[in-house]
Amino acid sequence: MENGDSLLFFGKKRKRCEQDIRNFLAKAMVTTYKAAIALIGGFITTALLEREFDELIKTVPTAVGIAKEGLKEAVTKVLTQSQEISIPVSIFNSKLGSLETICKYLKENLNLSFKKISLLINRNERTVWCSYSNSLKKFKQRLVVEDSKFSFPLGIISSRKLSTLESIIYYLRENFGLSYVELASILKRDQRNIWTIYNKARKKYVK
Repeated sequence: MENGDSLLFFGKKRKRCEQDIRNFLAKAMVTTYKAAIALIGGFITTALLEREFDELIKTVPTAVGIAKEGLKEAVTKVLTQSQEISIPVSIFNSKLGSLETICKYLKENLNLSFKKISLLINRNERTVWCSYSNSLKKFKQRLVVEDSKFSFPLGIISSRKLSTLESIIYYLRENFGLSYVELASILKRDQRNIWTIYNKARKKYVK
């Protein structure tokens, strides 16, 4: 092999190696993000998350050199961001769907970008954009935040195991012991629907 061919071969090999590293990084971060979501939603315990990390680290190529603490730091960041943002139940009304309400609140009241919102709630940017656009057609004015002792961390809707409304209703009932009547009142929904949605969420949760 001539020197020129050797350099060309090395260049191709290096590009493949770099691509492999990028692919691994992307996979590792997706795994990490999903683990964080599972922890937020209560679907796994901290101990199980530790074991997930141990298994993930075993697959890390030496060339990549990702430290276990680095992955933990990434999870901590996602957890912190999702838990720091608290959604007040007073923003809900009968005109908007639950996801539309949340996207509108995050976009207008908290001034978050569509990309940031999509990462925090585990939805693609188009879904966030469509939800926000639909909210403007139904309810143009800014959402008013009133004093309320009830709220929920944004992270609970990141899990796709439950729908947005199922996650909210399940969290509020399980953590605050609210009755169906109370849930219907604060979320501006029909009481019979609240009962149905909660029971569907409970069945999904225990599976």
